[in-house]
Amino acid sequence: IRTFPLTEEDAEPIWLNHESSSSADAGKYPVDPPLSAEQTEEAVEADEIGSNYIYLNPANFEIPPGREFRISVVLRSTAEIGNMSAVITFDPSVLTLKEVVEGSIIRKMGESIPFMKHFDPDSGSCTLGFSSPHVGKGITGRGILASLVFESKARGSTPISITSISANAPTGKSISYETTAASVRVR
Repeated sequence: IRTFPLTEEDAEPIWLNHESSSSADAGKYPVDPPLSAEQTEEAVEADEIGSNYIYLNPANFEIPPGREFRISVVLRSTAEIGNMSAVITFDPSVLTLKEVVEGSIIRKMGESIPFMKHFDPDSGSCTLGFSSPHVGKGITGRGILASLVFESKARGSTPISITSISANAPTGKSISYETTAASVRVR
C-alpha cells in the first residue's frame, strides 16, 4: 500500500448542492439526508449546517402489529446548546414506547452528561432533555439526540410529533428549532 502526500487543497471542504437533487426524498429533510442509528456522527462547523432542526428518522414507517422498531431523534444546531428539553407525542392506542436510548451527540460534551428521559410506556408522550455540565460551554453540530424504541400495538396510523422544545445557549439566550414529524402506520 502506497500513501500519497496530502496538500492544502485536500483539506478544503467539498460542496455539493443537495437541493438540486431529483430524488423522491428531495426537500423531505433539511439539506442533509437523515442519519441511520448505526452511523457515527462527527462535529459539523456551524457555517456548514444552516438552520436549527430536530427531526425524526425515518419520517414514514409501516409495520405489522406486535413488532419492535426504532425512530431516531436527530438534532442539527448552528447555535451552541447549553440545555434542552423536548416533548415527543404519539397515539398510545397504536404504539407503546418501550425504551429511550441516549444518542451520541450528547457524548460530545464528555462522559456522564445529565440526560433526562421521562416516559410512561402507554402515556403517548416522552420528555427528553440534557444539560451541559460545563459552565459556558455547550454543543453544536449534528447527531442523534436519542433513539426511541417502540412496539406496534394495534392497526392504525399515528404521527410521532415533537410538540414542545425548550433550548438555551450557555449564556441563557433562548434558541428556536424547526421540527418535522414522523408517521407510523401499523397494518
